[in-house]
Amino acid sequence: MNAYPKLLKRKLYNITKKMSENPEPFVNQPGKDFTRNRKLNFFNLHLFLLGVYSKSLRLELYEKFGFKTSTISPSALCQQRAKLNGNSFKHLFKEFTTSAAKDKLYKGYHLLAADGSALNTHHDYDYPDTYVRHTNNLKGYSALHLNALYDLRARIYVDALVQPGKRINETRALCDMVDRSSSIKSNTLIIGDRGYEAYNILAHMVEKGCKYLIRAKDINSNGIAKHLILPDSDEFDTTVTLQLTHNNSKQMKELLPHFRFINRNTILDFLDESNDVYTLTFRVVRFETSDGNYQLMLTNLDPKKFPSEEISKLYRMRWGIETSFRELKHAIGLTAFHSKKTDFIIQEIYARLTLYNFCEMIITNYVIKQNDTKHVYQINFTVAINICRRFFCISNNEVPPDIEALIQINRLPIRDGRKFQRSVRRGRVISFNYRLS
Repeated sequence: MNAYPKLLKRKLYNITKKMSENPEPFVNQPGKDFTRNRKLNFFNLHLFLLGVYSKSLRLELYEKFGFKTSTISPSALCQQRAKLNGNSFKHLFKEFTTSAAKDKLYKGYHLLAADGSALNTHHDYDYPDTYVRHTNNLKGYSALHLNALYDLRARIYVDALVQPGKRINETRALCDMVDRSSSIKSNTLIIGDRGYEAYNILAHMVEKGCKYLIRAKDINSNGIAKHLILPDSDEFDTTVTLQLTHNNSKQMKELLPHFRFINRNTILDFLDESNDVYTLTFRVVRFETSDGNYQLMLTNLDPKKFPSEEISKLYRMRWGIETSFRELKHAIGLTAFHSKKTDFIIQEIYARLTLYNFCEMIITNYVIKQNDTKHVYQINFTVAINICRRFFCISNNEVPPDIEALIQINRLPIRDGRKFQRSVRRGRVISFNYRLS
């Protein structure tokens, strides 16, 4: 019954084992770090940090080593963690996700949602860029910002980039993730909210050869649409061509039929001294939502295959990354870090992303059996994630839980049409004195 979970666990173990056989690319002092035979060696350290939850560090270590008096101390753990460089858990996350992910397409496209989320941390004096001051003289806070690409059909994270709280730039982060990815191809569709409304992002996706669907500020707001010639109607679907340039001369205006001057402070990576004009063509789609408001979309999707009704449906699917952040923070435990050091926190971020993907790959492999009842049922993902975590953390000598049976009995009814006011508030870092015990 646990054949597929065992396969994923073995795959994750094998990747970690392969890294431990040649640790030089992942340590700060190659040839010295992790050369001695210790209880918490390179392999065990990674498995421990993958399975760590929200308890205090000492209790996590006791559980790992069976509550023995010979359990290593939190200080010894920190000394081992300090030997790892920034590539270790990033490599593990990327290798596992690439090797284990299944292709789940929508009308022939991989659907990737782009978004970011703040992660509150303890203040680290060695990284002043993580400290954010309030403009109204209130006490500031320390944070990191997680930028992510999330596969909406496979329900896994495919890429991530962490920025300090004071240096947040989601536009730059998405451009970098698009440029460096080898899996983003012509059949990839990237969906983003209003924070990604930028010519530079559209240009990077065009150069990459992929598709995009970005929500823009409406026609009455100060966004891209304000400077476009659009149909005089409430709803429309039109194509716009712009010739973007930093040159605002009269000669340039007369030369270019689709002239659009952009300030030199507006970054467009494909404009330079050798190329002072960049041509960009995209669709602008405006439609009415169920609550009577209007949404404006920028896309390069084929209008015959993806009319405005389909564009609206695709954008609603983007909400999957929002719910994934909730599960990542509260079910996986990303809000409870076990260090104040930024380098250690980044280790835990990529470790939790890897564990999240491991759990979701297992959960989405099962189909809930529907009975003749009032409601259609779905998996209780919070319980299911903890079941998968337990399966990952047990040793090979222990009897594993029956994952499928446990998932089948932990279900929740789907109640369509329910709406709640979204409550947005700044979170607080969980103090070490108030961890689960």
